[in-house]
Amino acid sequence: MKGLAVALVQDVIETFYKLRKQEVVTSDEIMELLKRARPDITEADVRKALMVLELHGKIYVKRVVKGGKDVYQIIRRQ
Repeated sequence: MKGLAVALVQDVIETFYKLRKQEVVTSDEIMELLKRARPDITEADVRKALMVLELHGKIYVKRVVKGGKDVYQIIRRQ
């Protein structure tokens, strides 16, 4: 599941970049899209996948608090 989650999250991030032409995507936007495709995926799976992608230099993740909830901003690295 871990490898699948990483590939799935990376595909979703790339899709957002292509469709919206924006450099910043939030974890809430990613979760919303992933829940449609894979209802069994958890927030923990997404956080782990984001960490793996950040460690491999694909993205930069910044934690922000919105309405008392942790939200992660995902910024694509060039």
